[in-house]
Amino acid sequence: AADIKTSLVMGRILAARGFRPGQDLANYISPTLKNGLPEPEKLKNLAAAAKLIADVHRAGGSVAICCDFDVDGLSGGSVVHDFFNAVGITSKVFVPDRFVDGYGLNEKTVRDIAAQGFKLLLTIDFGTTNVKEILVAKDLGLKAVVVDHHHISADPPPADVFVNPHQEGCGFAKGIACAAGLAWYLVLALKRELQAESVDARSYLDLACLGTICDMVPLVGLNRVIAKRGLELLSETKRPGLRALRNVIGIKGNV
Repeated sequence: AADIKTSLVMGRILAARGFRPGQDLANYISPTLKNGLPEPEKLKNLAAAAKLIADVHRAGGSVAICCDFDVDGLSGGSVVHDFFNAVGITSKVFVPDRFVDGYGLNEKTVRDIAAQGFKLLLTIDFGTTNVKEILVAKDLGLKAVVVDHHHISADPPPADVFVNPHQEGCGFAKGIACAAGLAWYLVLALKRELQAESVDARSYLDLACLGTICDMVPLVGLNRVIAKRGLELLSETKRPGLRALRNVIGIKGNV
């Protein structure tokens, strides 16, 4: 009787949230990688971003990863950087100092990246509004890929490839994905482009989960799958940084 009462209460709560019997409700209750994720092909320009990065790598070039200093940006940058290490793409992460550089991409960093010989600038969690800085990068001979999830209020940036669910003709995952989630999708596309069969893309969901939860995006659809599977990985992660955070918080068992 108690189980039936609980089920009825949960049913009313889910109905109040707009859920009706069907696949969306099933994915909400039991989110899985097999059924709960939109196809990568639905993310506009994702394949083009993976191809450009792979082409730069094949030509012997290196990639500068510029990511925001919040958890979403750092998680997304870590996802990509760790994957690059796994497949042999030379890269370095650049994070702006919020007190010195402010928010977003800045011209000084762009010029430092060019001076250090990088061939491609990849932004994670910003770049949509950095028109001036992207133009500087292009003038300095850098290729530019922007992966961002912030709303677009003007013309898109003049990057070689622009990945943002809010751009015209996209609408990927109903526009609710965070930067770390988009970075994980970039890994999926790069894994296919580079034919990196030995790399398990699921192993990066612990990092993608951090950005998803800390950026407070709605935990439905794609985000719910990433959060669920990522929390499972966080419980057994071998990443020194994440293990240290668990120890500081005092988590001994499952996250």
